Amino acid sequence: MTTLDADIVSHRRSYYQMTDFHKNTRLFSMTKRRKEVSVRDHGIERSNIVKQDLASMAAKVHSTDRDLQLGGTVLIRKRLMLGRQETAKVIQLGLVPRIVELLSREDSAELQVEAVGCLSIIASGVVYKWTKDVLDSRAVPALVKLLLSPKDKVQEQAVHALGNIAGDCAESRDHVSANGALTPLLRLLLEKDAKDPILRTASWTLSNLCGGYPFPPFEQTKAALPVIVDLIKTKGKDKDVLTDLCWSLFYISEATAEGHKAVLAAKVSQRLLELLSPQLPAEVANAALCCVCKIYLTNDQTEGFINLDFLSKLANLLPVKNMKEQVCRTITTSIITSRNKHAIIEDVIEAQLLKRLIKEVENAPFRVKRVAGQAVANVILCSSPEQIRRFVDKDCVNAMDIILELNDLGSVHLALQGINKILKVGQEQQLDVEVSSSYAASFAEAPALEKIRYLSSLHVGDVSDTAQQIVDMYM
Repeated sequence: MTTLDADIVSHRRSYYQMTDFHKNTRLFSMTKRRKEVSVRDHGIERSNIVKQDLASMAAKVHSTDRDLQLGGTVLIRKRLMLGRQETAKVIQLGLVPRIVELLSREDSAELQVEAVGCLSIIASGVVYKWTKDVLDSRAVPALVKLLLSPKDKVQEQAVHALGNIAGDCAESRDHVSANGALTPLLRLLLEKDAKDPILRTASWTLSNLCGGYPFPPFEQTKAALPVIVDLIKTKGKDKDVLTDLCWSLFYISEATAEGHKAVLAAKVSQRLLELLSPQLPAEVANAALCCVCKIYLTNDQTEGFINLDFLSKLANLLPVKNMKEQVCRTITTSIITSRNKHAIIEDVIEAQLLKRLIKEVENAPFRVKRVAGQAVANVILCSSPEQIRRFVDKDCVNAMDIILELNDLGSVHLALQGINKILKVGQEQQLDVEVSSSYAASFAEAPALEKIRYLSSLHVGDVSDTAQQIVDMYM
Protein backbone atom coordinates (compact mmCIF):
# COMPACT_ATOMS: atom_id res chain seq x y z
CA MET A 1 0.00 0.00 0.00
CA THR A 2 1.40 3.39 -0.98
CA THR A 3 1.64 6.31 1.42
CA LEU A 4 -1.25 8.05 -0.32
CA ASP A 5 -3.39 4.89 -0.31
CA ALA A 6 -2.74 4.46 3.40
CA ASP A 7 -3.61 8.10 3.92
CA ILE A 8 -6.89 7.68 2.07
CA VAL A 9 -7.81 4.66 4.19
CA SER A 10 -6.86 6.57 7.35
CA HIS A 11 -9.06 9.49 6.51
CA ARG A 12 -11.99 7.46 5.34
CA ARG A 13 -11.73 6.11 8.87
CA SER A 14 -11.72 9.74 10.07
CA TYR A 15 -14.99 10.31 8.21
CA TYR A 16 -16.62 7.42 10.04
CA GLN A 17 -15.21 8.69 13.34
CA MET A 18 -16.81 12.05 12.59
CA THR A 19 -20.21 10.55 11.80
CA ASP A 20 -19.94 8.31 14.87
CA PHE A 21 -19.29 11.44 16.96
CA HIS A 22 -22.39 13.06 15.45
CA LYS A 23 -24.48 9.95 16.03
CA ASN A 24 -23.32 9.59 19.63
CA THR A 25 -24.20 13.23 20.25
CA ARG A 26 -27.57 12.59 18.65
CA LEU A 27 -28.12 9.44 20.74
CA PHE A 28 -27.40 11.34 23.96
CA SER A 29 -29.87 14.06 22.95
CA MET A 30 -32.47 11.47 21.91
CA THR A 31 -32.15 9.61 25.21
CA LYS A 32 -32.75 12.82 27.13
CA ARG A 33 -35.81 13.60 25.03
CA ARG A 34 -37.20 10.09 25.49
CA LYS A 35 -37.32 10.75 29.20
CA GLU A 36 -39.26 13.96 28.75
CA VAL A 37 -42.96 13.32 28.99
CA SER A 38 -45.26 16.04 27.71
CA VAL A 39 -47.78 15.61 30.50
CA ARG A 40 -46.09 17.40 33.37
CA ASP A 41 -46.85 18.23 36.96
CA HIS A 42 -45.35 21.13 38.81
CA GLY A 43 -44.20 20.46 42.35
CA ILE A 44 -44.91 16.74 42.58
CA GLU A 45 -44.20 15.82 46.18
CA ARG A 46 -42.50 12.45 46.13
CA SER A 47 -43.30 11.62 49.73
CA ASN A 48 -47.01 12.26 49.26
CA ILE A 49 -47.22 10.07 46.18
CA VAL A 50 -45.16 7.22 47.63
CA LYS A 51 -47.23 7.20 50.84
CA GLN A 52 -50.40 6.47 48.88
CA ASP A 53 -51.27 2.80 48.52
CA LEU A 54 -50.40 1.51 45.06
CA ALA A 55 -53.05 -1.21 45.21
CA SER A 56 -55.79 1.38 45.78
CA MET A 57 -54.51 3.34 42.80
CA ALA A 58 -54.72 0.18 40.70
CA ALA A 59 -58.26 -0.46 41.93
CA LYS A 60 -59.32 2.97 40.70
CA VAL A 61 -57.78 2.28 37.29
CA HIS A 62 -59.78 -0.98 37.09
CA SER A 63 -63.00 0.76 38.17
CA THR A 64 -65.92 1.21 35.76
CA ASP A 65 -66.42 4.78 36.97
CA ARG A 66 -64.80 7.27 34.59
CA ASP A 67 -63.86 9.77 37.30
CA LEU A 68 -62.22 7.05 39.40
CA GLN A 69 -60.41 5.76 36.31
CA LEU A 70 -59.07 9.22 35.59
CA GLY A 71 -58.00 9.85 39.19
CA GLY A 72 -56.29 6.47 39.44
CA THR A 73 -54.49 6.88 36.10
CA VAL A 74 -53.22 10.34 37.10
CA LEU A 75 -51.82 8.88 40.34
CA ILE A 76 -50.20 5.96 38.47
CA ARG A 77 -48.56 8.37 36.04
CA LYS A 78 -47.20 10.44 38.91
CA ARG A 79 -45.90 7.26 40.53
CA LEU A 80 -44.20 6.25 37.28
CA MET A 81 -42.50 9.63 37.08
CA LEU A 82 -40.66 8.94 40.33
CA GLY A 83 -38.16 6.60 38.66
CA ARG A 84 -37.32 3.04 37.71
CA GLN A 85 -38.03 1.51 41.11
CA GLU A 86 -41.59 2.79 41.14
CA THR A 87 -42.05 1.85 37.48
CA ALA A 88 -41.06 -1.72 38.30
CA LYS A 89 -43.75 -1.85 41.02
CA VAL A 90 -46.42 -0.67 38.58
CA ILE A 91 -45.33 -3.24 36.01
CA GLN A 92 -45.49 -6.01 38.63
CA LEU A 93 -49.13 -5.15 39.31
CA GLY A 94 -49.94 -6.06 35.68
CA LEU A 95 -51.51 -2.68 34.98
CA VAL A 96 -50.20 -2.24 31.43
CA PRO A 97 -53.03 -4.15 29.64
CA ARG A 98 -55.65 -2.17 31.57
CA ILE A 99 -53.98 1.13 30.73
CA VAL A 100 -53.98 0.12 27.06
CA GLU A 101 -57.72 -0.54 27.31
CA LEU A 102 -58.23 3.04 28.50
CA LEU A 103 -56.79 4.35 25.22
CA SER A 104 -60.13 3.53 23.59
CA ARG A 105 -62.10 5.84 25.90
CA GLU A 106 -63.08 8.37 23.22
CA ASP A 107 -65.56 9.94 25.64
CA SER A 108 -62.68 11.31 27.74
CA ALA A 109 -59.71 12.89 25.96
CA GLU A 110 -58.22 13.69 29.36
CA LEU A 111 -58.24 10.01 30.33
CA GLN A 112 -56.65 9.08 26.99
CA VAL A 113 -53.89 11.64 27.52
CA GLU A 114 -53.12 10.29 30.98
CA ALA A 115 -53.14 6.67 29.79
CA VAL A 116 -50.81 7.48 26.89
CA GLY A 117 -48.57 9.37 29.32
CA CYS A 118 -48.26 6.24 31.48
CA LEU A 119 -47.28 4.10 28.50
CA SER A 120 -44.83 6.72 27.29
CA ILE A 121 -43.02 6.73 30.63
CA ILE A 122 -42.87 2.95 30.77
CA ALA A 123 -41.39 2.83 27.26
CA SER A 124 -38.86 5.57 28.00
CA GLY A 125 -36.85 3.48 30.46
CA VAL A 126 -33.72 1.46 29.79
CA VAL A 127 -35.39 -1.89 30.51
CA TYR A 128 -36.45 -3.52 27.24
CA LYS A 129 -38.79 -5.93 29.04
CA TRP A 130 -40.95 -2.96 30.05
CA THR A 131 -41.22 -1.77 26.46
CA LYS A 132 -41.98 -5.36 25.43
CA ASP A 133 -44.80 -5.43 27.99
CA VAL A 134 -46.25 -2.41 26.20
CA LEU A 135 -45.88 -4.13 22.81
CA ASP A 136 -47.35 -7.41 24.03
CA SER A 137 -50.39 -5.55 25.36
CA ARG A 138 -51.13 -4.37 21.80
CA ALA A 139 -50.57 -0.75 22.70
CA VAL A 140 -49.06 0.19 19.35
CA PRO A 141 -52.19 -0.32 17.18
CA ALA A 142 -54.21 1.67 19.72
CA LEU A 143 -51.61 4.47 19.76
CA VAL A 144 -51.53 4.57 15.96
CA LYS A 145 -55.29 4.97 15.97
CA LEU A 146 -54.95 7.93 18.32
CA LEU A 147 -52.84 9.74 15.71
CA LEU A 148 -56.19 10.36 14.01
CA SER A 149 -57.81 11.78 17.15
CA PRO A 150 -59.54 15.16 16.75
CA LYS A 151 -57.86 16.28 19.98
CA ASP A 152 -54.41 17.83 19.49
CA LYS A 153 -53.21 16.87 22.96
CA VAL A 154 -54.15 13.23 22.41
CA GLN A 155 -52.35 13.26 19.06
CA GLU A 156 -49.21 14.79 20.53
CA GLN A 157 -49.07 12.30 23.40
CA ALA A 158 -49.58 9.38 21.03
CA VAL A 159 -46.79 10.63 18.76
CA HIS A 160 -44.48 10.95 21.75
CA ALA A 161 -45.28 7.45 23.02
CA LEU A 162 -44.69 5.92 19.58
CA GLY A 163 -41.39 7.79 19.37
CA ASN A 164 -40.32 6.35 22.72
CA ILE A 165 -41.22 2.84 21.62
CA ALA A 166 -39.53 3.18 18.22
CA GLY A 167 -36.41 4.59 19.85
CA ASP A 168 -36.02 1.61 22.18
CA CYS A 169 -34.48 -0.81 19.67
CA ALA A 170 -34.72 -1.96 16.05
CA GLU A 171 -37.30 -4.62 16.93
CA SER A 172 -39.59 -2.05 18.58
CA ARG A 173 -39.04 0.38 15.70
CA ASP A 174 -40.04 -2.25 13.15
CA HIS A 175 -43.09 -3.15 15.25
CA VAL A 176 -44.27 0.47 15.19
CA SER A 177 -43.72 0.66 11.41
CA ALA A 178 -45.46 -2.66 10.80
CA ASN A 179 -48.55 -1.33 12.56
CA GLY A 180 -48.87 1.50 10.05
CA ALA A 181 -47.61 4.43 12.13
CA LEU A 182 -45.69 6.11 9.30
CA THR A 183 -48.63 7.15 7.11
CA PRO A 184 -50.64 9.07 9.75
CA LEU A 185 -47.41 10.48 11.16
CA LEU A 186 -46.44 11.90 7.77
CA ARG A 187 -49.95 13.31 7.39
CA LEU A 188 -49.57 15.12 10.69
CA LEU A 189 -46.23 16.55 9.62
CA LEU A 190 -47.68 17.87 6.38
CA GLU A 191 -50.93 19.20 7.82
CA LYS A 192 -49.70 20.96 10.94
CA ASP A 193 -48.61 24.57 10.92
CA ALA A 194 -44.87 25.19 11.16
CA LYS A 195 -45.35 26.70 14.64
CA ASP A 196 -47.41 23.80 15.98
CA PRO A 197 -45.54 22.16 18.89
CA ILE A 198 -46.56 18.70 17.66
CA LEU A 199 -44.22 19.22 14.70
CA ARG A 200 -41.22 18.85 17.03
CA THR A 201 -42.49 15.62 18.53
CA ALA A 202 -43.52 14.20 15.15
CA SER A 203 -40.19 14.99 13.46
CA TRP A 204 -38.36 13.38 16.39
CA THR A 205 -40.54 10.25 16.18
CA LEU A 206 -39.94 10.12 12.42
CA SER A 207 -36.18 10.16 12.98
CA ASN A 208 -36.57 7.20 15.35
CA LEU A 209 -38.50 5.30 12.67
CA CYS A 210 -35.76 6.01 10.11
CA GLY A 211 -32.79 5.33 12.39
CA GLY A 212 -31.58 2.63 14.73
CA TYR A 213 -29.23 -0.25 14.04
CA PRO A 214 -29.56 -2.35 12.04
CA PHE A 215 -31.11 0.26 9.79
CA PRO A 216 -34.60 -0.35 8.42
CA PRO A 217 -34.87 -1.42 4.76
CA PHE A 218 -35.49 1.40 2.32
CA GLU A 219 -39.00 0.15 1.54
CA GLN A 220 -39.87 0.80 5.19
CA THR A 221 -38.89 4.49 5.03
CA LYS A 222 -39.32 5.24 1.32
CA ALA A 223 -42.61 7.10 1.76
CA ALA A 224 -41.00 9.45 4.28
CA LEU A 225 -38.28 10.78 1.97
CA PRO A 226 -40.33 13.27 -0.10
CA VAL A 227 -42.01 14.53 3.06
CA ILE A 228 -38.65 15.02 4.80
CA VAL A 229 -37.27 16.93 1.82
CA ASP A 230 -40.41 19.08 1.59
CA LEU A 231 -40.35 19.89 5.30
CA ILE A 232 -36.64 20.75 5.29
CA LYS A 233 -37.32 23.21 2.49
CA THR A 234 -40.59 24.68 3.81
CA LYS A 235 -41.44 24.12 7.48
CA GLY A 236 -37.96 23.61 8.84
CA LYS A 237 -37.48 26.74 10.96
CA ASP A 238 -37.45 25.30 14.47
CA LYS A 239 -34.00 24.00 15.46
CA ASP A 240 -35.25 20.70 16.84
CA VAL A 241 -37.42 20.05 13.78
CA LEU A 242 -34.57 20.86 11.39
CA THR A 243 -32.10 18.73 13.35
CA ASP A 244 -34.37 15.69 13.41
CA LEU A 245 -35.28 16.02 9.74
CA CYS A 246 -31.61 16.16 8.79
CA TRP A 247 -30.92 13.07 10.88
CA SER A 248 -33.80 11.24 9.17
CA LEU A 249 -32.26 12.15 5.81
CA PHE A 250 -28.86 10.93 7.01
CA TYR A 251 -30.26 7.59 8.21
CA ILE A 252 -32.07 6.90 4.93
CA SER A 253 -28.94 7.72 2.96
CA GLU A 254 -26.68 5.59 5.15
CA ALA A 255 -28.99 2.59 5.41
CA THR A 256 -28.89 1.25 1.84
CA ALA A 257 -27.45 2.05 -1.58
CA GLU A 258 -31.01 2.39 -2.85
CA GLY A 259 -31.81 4.94 -0.17
CA HIS A 260 -28.62 6.84 -0.88
CA LYS A 261 -29.49 7.03 -4.57
CA ALA A 262 -33.00 8.26 -3.75
CA VAL A 263 -31.65 10.99 -1.46
CA LEU A 264 -29.30 12.16 -4.20
CA ALA A 265 -32.22 12.32 -6.63
CA ALA A 266 -34.20 14.43 -4.15
CA LYS A 267 -31.89 17.40 -4.88
CA VAL A 268 -31.72 18.75 -1.35
CA SER A 269 -28.09 19.89 -1.51
CA GLN A 270 -28.83 23.60 -1.81
CA ARG A 271 -30.97 23.61 1.33
CA LEU A 272 -28.34 21.64 3.26
CA LEU A 273 -25.74 24.21 2.22
CA GLU A 274 -28.00 26.98 3.55
CA LEU A 275 -28.08 25.18 6.91
CA LEU A 276 -24.28 25.33 7.17
CA SER A 277 -24.52 28.73 8.78
CA PRO A 278 -22.93 30.08 11.97
CA GLN A 279 -26.16 32.01 12.53
CA LEU A 280 -28.07 28.76 13.09
CA PRO A 281 -27.81 26.63 16.26
CA ALA A 282 -24.84 24.25 16.23
CA GLU A 283 -27.17 21.22 16.46
CA VAL A 284 -28.69 22.13 13.10
CA ALA A 285 -25.36 22.81 11.39
CA ASN A 286 -23.95 19.58 12.86
CA ALA A 287 -26.79 17.49 11.47
CA ALA A 288 -26.66 19.23 8.08
CA LEU A 289 -22.89 18.77 7.87
CA CYS A 290 -23.23 15.10 8.71
CA CYS A 291 -25.79 14.79 5.89
CA VAL A 292 -23.48 16.53 3.46
CA CYS A 293 -20.57 14.25 4.34
CA LYS A 294 -22.66 11.12 4.00
CA ILE A 295 -24.54 12.07 0.85
CA TYR A 296 -21.96 13.96 -1.17
CA LEU A 297 -18.45 13.27 0.13
CA THR A 298 -18.29 9.47 -0.02
CA ASN A 299 -18.96 8.76 -3.69
CA ASP A 300 -18.70 10.14 -7.22
CA GLN A 301 -20.76 13.18 -6.21
CA THR A 302 -17.71 14.71 -4.52
CA GLU A 303 -16.43 16.44 -7.64
CA GLY A 304 -19.66 18.32 -8.29
CA PHE A 305 -20.26 19.32 -4.70
CA ILE A 306 -16.97 20.53 -3.28
CA ASN A 307 -16.39 24.05 -4.49
CA LEU A 308 -15.41 27.46 -3.20
CA ASP A 309 -18.94 28.17 -1.90
CA PHE A 310 -18.98 24.98 0.20
CA LEU A 311 -15.47 25.52 1.54
CA SER A 312 -16.26 29.16 2.36
CA LYS A 313 -19.18 27.94 4.46
CA LEU A 314 -16.81 25.62 6.30
CA ALA A 315 -14.49 28.57 6.90
CA ASN A 316 -17.39 30.48 8.46
CA LEU A 317 -18.29 27.51 10.68
CA LEU A 318 -14.74 26.88 11.90
CA PRO A 319 -14.86 29.59 14.62
CA VAL A 320 -18.04 28.08 16.09
CA LYS A 321 -17.02 26.32 19.32
CA ASN A 322 -19.01 23.12 18.88
CA MET A 323 -18.23 22.84 15.17
CA LYS A 324 -14.44 23.03 15.04
CA GLU A 325 -13.61 19.33 15.15
CA GLN A 326 -16.30 18.36 12.67
CA VAL A 327 -15.30 21.11 10.22
CA CYS A 328 -11.64 20.04 10.32
CA ARG A 329 -12.58 16.44 9.60
CA THR A 330 -14.84 17.53 6.75
CA ILE A 331 -12.01 19.51 5.15
CA THR A 332 -9.79 16.43 5.29
CA THR A 333 -12.57 14.25 3.86
CA SER A 334 -13.21 16.77 1.07
CA ILE A 335 -9.57 16.67 0.02
CA ILE A 336 -9.07 12.93 0.33
CA THR A 337 -12.24 11.90 -1.54
CA SER A 338 -11.73 14.34 -4.41
CA ARG A 339 -10.18 13.13 -7.65
CA ASN A 340 -9.00 16.63 -8.54
CA LYS A 341 -7.14 17.33 -5.32
CA HIS A 342 -5.08 20.22 -6.68
CA ALA A 343 -8.24 22.15 -7.62
CA ILE A 344 -9.69 21.57 -4.14
CA ILE A 345 -6.44 22.80 -2.57
CA GLU A 346 -6.76 26.02 -4.59
CA ASP A 347 -10.26 26.54 -3.20
CA VAL A 348 -9.07 25.74 0.34
CA ILE A 349 -6.42 28.44 0.03
CA GLU A 350 -8.77 30.97 -1.56
CA ALA A 351 -11.37 30.39 1.18
CA GLN A 352 -8.67 31.26 3.76
CA LEU A 353 -9.16 27.84 5.31
CA LEU A 354 -5.49 26.97 5.54
CA LYS A 355 -4.68 30.09 7.58
CA ARG A 356 -7.63 29.42 9.88
CA LEU A 357 -6.61 25.78 10.32
CA ILE A 358 -3.10 26.85 11.29
CA LYS A 359 -4.54 29.18 13.93
CA GLU A 360 -6.53 26.26 15.36
CA VAL A 361 -3.33 24.19 15.52
CA GLU A 362 -1.66 27.03 17.41
CA ASN A 363 -4.44 27.87 19.85
CA ALA A 364 -7.08 25.12 20.13
CA PRO A 365 -7.35 22.35 22.76
CA PHE A 366 -6.02 18.89 21.97
CA ARG A 367 -9.05 17.37 20.20
CA VAL A 368 -9.35 20.28 17.77
CA LYS A 369 -5.59 20.79 17.46
CA ARG A 370 -5.19 17.16 16.39
CA VAL A 371 -7.78 17.18 13.58
CA ALA A 372 -6.78 20.68 12.45
CA GLY A 373 -3.18 19.47 12.19
CA GLN A 374 -4.31 16.46 10.20
CA ALA A 375 -6.16 18.77 7.82
CA VAL A 376 -3.09 21.00 7.35
CA ALA A 377 -0.90 17.94 6.74
CA ASN A 378 -3.34 16.65 4.13
CA VAL A 379 -3.36 20.00 2.36
CA ILE A 380 0.42 19.66 2.07
CA LEU A 381 0.38 15.98 1.06
CA CYS A 382 -2.22 16.49 -1.66
CA SER A 383 -0.72 19.70 -3.07
CA SER A 384 1.34 19.98 -6.22
CA PRO A 385 4.99 21.11 -5.95
CA GLU A 386 3.98 24.45 -7.43
CA GLN A 387 1.27 24.93 -4.77
CA ILE A 388 3.66 24.05 -1.97
CA ARG A 389 6.15 26.63 -3.25
CA ARG A 390 3.37 29.24 -3.13
CA PHE A 391 1.72 28.66 0.25
CA VAL A 392 4.22 26.97 2.56
CA ASP A 393 5.61 29.56 4.97
CA LYS A 394 6.97 29.75 8.49
CA ASP A 395 3.47 29.49 10.03
CA CYS A 396 2.81 26.29 8.11
CA VAL A 397 6.15 24.83 9.25
CA ASN A 398 5.42 25.83 12.86
CA ALA A 399 2.03 24.09 12.67
CA MET A 400 3.73 20.82 11.70
CA ASP A 401 6.21 21.38 14.53
CA ILE A 402 3.34 21.69 17.05
CA ILE A 403 1.73 18.47 15.80
CA LEU A 404 4.99 16.59 16.37
CA GLU A 405 4.48 17.16 20.11
CA LEU A 406 1.01 15.62 20.26
CA ASN A 407 0.39 12.33 22.01
CA ASP A 408 -1.19 10.89 18.87
CA LEU A 409 0.96 8.73 16.60
CA GLY A 410 -1.36 9.06 13.61
CA SER A 411 -1.15 12.85 13.69
CA VAL A 412 2.61 12.80 14.26
CA HIS A 413 3.11 10.50 11.30
CA LEU A 414 0.99 12.75 9.08
CA ALA A 415 3.03 15.78 10.17
CA LEU A 416 6.26 13.94 9.36
CA GLN A 417 4.88 13.02 5.94
CA GLY A 418 3.99 16.67 5.38
CA ILE A 419 7.48 17.81 6.38
CA ASN A 420 8.99 15.16 4.12
CA LYS A 421 6.88 16.39 1.19
CA ILE A 422 7.93 20.02 1.75
CA LEU A 423 11.62 19.12 1.93
CA LYS A 424 11.32 16.86 -1.10
CA VAL A 425 9.87 19.73 -3.14
CA GLY A 426 12.77 21.90 -2.01
CA GLN A 427 15.29 19.25 -3.02
CA GLU A 428 13.68 18.82 -6.42
CA GLN A 429 14.18 22.55 -6.99
CA GLN A 430 17.91 22.48 -6.45
CA LEU A 431 18.40 24.58 -9.53
CA ASP A 432 16.61 27.30 -7.60
CA VAL A 433 19.03 27.67 -4.68
CA GLU A 434 16.79 30.21 -2.94
CA VAL A 435 13.78 27.86 -2.85
CA SER A 436 15.73 24.81 -1.71
CA SER A 437 17.62 26.58 1.03
CA SER A 438 14.53 28.45 2.29
CA TYR A 439 12.76 25.18 3.16
CA ALA A 440 15.82 23.77 4.90
CA ALA A 441 16.29 27.04 6.76
CA SER A 442 12.65 27.02 7.87
CA PHE A 443 13.05 23.67 9.57
CA ALA A 444 16.55 24.42 10.84
CA GLU A 445 15.19 27.50 12.61
CA ALA A 446 12.18 25.65 14.00
CA PRO A 447 12.38 23.31 17.02
CA ALA A 448 11.19 20.56 14.66
CA LEU A 449 14.75 19.45 13.85
CA GLU A 450 15.52 18.03 17.29
CA LYS A 451 12.04 16.52 17.55
CA ILE A 452 12.47 14.69 14.26
CA ARG A 453 15.84 13.36 15.35
CA TYR A 454 14.33 12.21 18.64
CA LEU A 455 11.42 10.48 16.85
CA SER A 456 13.88 8.69 14.57
CA SER A 457 15.47 7.10 17.65
CA LEU A 458 12.22 5.57 18.86
CA HIS A 459 10.86 2.18 17.84
CA VAL A 460 7.34 3.10 16.79
CA GLY A 461 7.07 1.77 13.24
CA ASP A 462 6.10 4.24 10.54
CA VAL A 463 6.80 7.26 12.75
CA SER A 464 10.42 6.29 13.37
CA ASP A 465 10.95 5.17 9.77
CA THR A 466 9.67 8.44 8.31
CA ALA A 467 11.62 10.53 10.83
CA GLN A 468 14.81 8.61 10.02
CA GLN A 469 14.20 9.12 6.30
CA ILE A 470 13.97 12.90 6.86
CA VAL A 471 17.16 12.93 8.92
CA ASP A 472 19.07 10.88 6.34
CA MET A 473 17.83 12.80 3.32
CA TYR A 474 17.73 16.40 4.44
CA MET A 475 19.53 16.92 7.75
